[in-house]
Amino acid sequence: MKSSILTTLSFGNLEISELSAAVLITVSLVFLVSFGIVSFKNDSKGMMKWMFDNKINEKQ
Repeated sequence: MKSSILTTLSFGNLEISELSAAVLITVSLVFLVSFGIVSFKNDSKGMMKWMFDNKINEKQ
């Protein structure tokens, strides 16, 4: 008889299966890559200039 062996990863008192760990790592990597792309593509200097120019114009 073949029995499937469930392997787990332990972090302190937390135990998760290797499949769950793989899913969490994949989702985390996708999030970090997408966050990096969005941060790189956005015009941060232009946004900061627009925000501070609007605050100066509102005070006048």
